[in-house]
Amino acid sequence: MRTLLSVLLLFASLSAPAQSTWERIKSAASSMRDAASNVSNSLQYTVPVTGRRFYNFVPDADLLQLSTQQYRQYMRSARRSTDATRLATVKRVSNRLASAVKRFYREQGMSDELRYLQWEFNLVRSSEVNAFCMPGGKIVVYEGIMQVANDDASLAIVIGHEIAHAICKHSAEQMSKQMIQKYGYQIAMGMLSLSGVSSTKYDIAQIAGQVGLSLQNLRYSRQNEKEADRIGLIIAAMAGYSPDAAIPFWQRMGEQGKSTSTHDWYSTHPSNANRIQSLQSFLPEARRYYRK
Repeated sequence: MRTLLSVLLLFASLSAPAQSTWERIKSAASSMRDAASNVSNSLQYTVPVTGRRFYNFVPDADLLQLSTQQYRQYMRSARRSTDATRLATVKRVSNRLASAVKRFYREQGMSDELRYLQWEFNLVRSSEVNAFCMPGGKIVVYEGIMQVANDDASLAIVIGHEIAHAICKHSAEQMSKQMIQKYGYQIAMGMLSLSGVSSTKYDIAQIAGQVGLSLQNLRYSRQNEKEADRIGLIIAAMAGYSPDAAIPFWQRMGEQGKSTSTHDWYSTHPSNANRIQSLQSFLPEARRYYRK
């Protein structure tokens, strides 16, 4: 209290010009604080449904450009499936899921959030039990996983999970974490200086080529996987597929994991009792979105 009184007495003794200078300093500091807060808020992304927020330093346009390049490169070397029936199934289920997402965002007045998504769905000839999603909605399903996802509802669980990664911007989140780890202080200063993030394209490409962060093989965190499970169930339900199909599907995936040593979707998306328990806890919420 005595210190505060001394400060007040000192301020009261200042001349008018000095007070004016002090007011300008306070005003400038306040403006800088407000500007920094605005930039900080603008760099945060809110995940749909869960409401979780994270700092995203990766511009959608830049990531989409990089993703499209890598996707085109991958598809040039991949063996496209010649199974017309399976391909038609993938396209049918995928388009229903994408339409459900579009409808949900429109109903929530959030259609603008999907502007960076350019959906593409492909089926690749491979016995691997695998599927992956690149940023911007580039999704590839391997023929091998369709032996486990042996009906439309099960396939909707697989693709819904991958779509969830896309709309939650999990790739951007993981790359942003790498940028923070690599640049730390510089990133923070960039926020405060209002310099924006449009100049990060080179850094994005560099990070994507390092430490295993190829967009095709991007490893998400356990938090990301759990979030994609939860939102993927809801996406499937909104598209008219029973979310309850997730439990037998993941049980079959567990059996598949015991019988194969190949690098597959099971190995990167661990199927175990804890995961199935989490899925069961998500089912009541997902059922509320179920439209037959």
